[in-house]
Amino acid sequence: MLESLAVPGAAIQERPAVGGTAALRSATAGVVAWLTDLPRRLGNRLFAMNDAEAGWRGWAATVTAGGLGRQYRDPRFNALREEFEAHGGRVEPNTNKET
Repeated sequence: MLESLAVPGAAIQERPAVGGTAALRSATAGVVAWLTDLPRRLGNRLFAMNDAEAGWRGWAATVTAGGLGRQYRDPRFNALREEFEAHGGRVEPNTNKET
């Protein structure tokens, strides 16, 4: 039978696990951040071709719904709005007789 030897000054002391909770908190934060960013990354991949075409046409793209939606706008509509508001909100008939 084996006997354990007692070595003076080599007593094993139990210490509370302090680093375990910090590591778990950090890992949990990483998973939550990854899950939170998932809709944005999915939307970027889903709308990549539409966003490229909008850039080619000079349109403004607005990300909506946390990344899962897009809204595209042609800036030429801003000129129409300014003209409309300049006339007090009235639509003027086209007086150009070009055919």
